[in-house]
Amino acid sequence: MGSSTLLSATTTTSTVSVTASSPSNQLMISNTGNVAVFLNISAASSVTAVLPTAGTPQAGVSIPAGSIKVISNLQISNTTVYVAGITTTGTASVYLVAGEGL
Repeated sequence: MGSSTLLSATTTTSTVSVTASSPSNQLMISNTGNVAVFLNISAASSVTAVLPTAGTPQAGVSIPAGSIKVISNLQISNTTVYVAGITTTGTASVYLVAGEGL
């Protein structure tokens, strides 16, 4: 398991790197904010988060306010993943931990 990484999500996309101590295929996401956060996860450091709109899907997943999610089978072989986040309004603190058996 790696250390916790904080992503401060706002209405503008921001990106952080999340590192595990060994290759892993799970990512625990804890959104402690009061608004949902849309996240995009990638092996590429250039990843961005873009909010989907009606008729225009975007890569990523919505993490509801006050929730914890574990995403498995990331299929990223190295020990670092990059996570980009964005909110529709306001700000949210999102804590990310890569590891196994989360």
